[in-house]
Amino acid sequence: MLAFIAAARPPNRRLYLRRAVRPLLAMLTLLATPLIMVPLSLLEKTEYENLWWFLAALSTLLFFLWLLGFAAYGGFLAVTHAFRTADIHELVPPLLTTAVTWAMVPVELTSGGYPGVPAVLQVMLLLGGPLSVTGIAWLEVRRLRRHYGLTFRGALGR
Repeated sequence: MLAFIAAARPPNRRLYLRRAVRPLLAMLTLLATPLIMVPLSLLEKTEYENLWWFLAALSTLLFFLWLLGFAAYGGFLAVTHAFRTADIHELVPPLLTTAVTWAMVPVELTSGGYPGVPAVLQVMLLLGGPLSVTGIAWLEVRRLRRHYGLTFRGALGR
């Protein structure tokens, strides 16, 4: 997504950056929720020495309950906005899905993949997903060009 915005000409770049604010904020909100929980977990204490520890634990519990709702709402926003990359431009979803699936290939190669599976089947499992997603994305880009006149050059202002 950022590479798409960076490749665009300056007038389009500003437009796409403005459109990307809500998806990026939604994803940051969702990713920041666990980071908030880490310092709060340090307040956990099994034995309460006095009333102040009890009140601190009770307020922490109430904050965790609020944070649970916050995380659920952040997840809703992420699905609603972050995964609606077509709001930036209609060609971003096929580019993004293709890039993400191919980015997983090196991860699969370095993780050891599928032990005990024949080599031919390992290659099929490794490349089957990215190739099929790339094919579907190519068909989507072709359809957008044919029916709506959307091209990468037009999107990037070139």
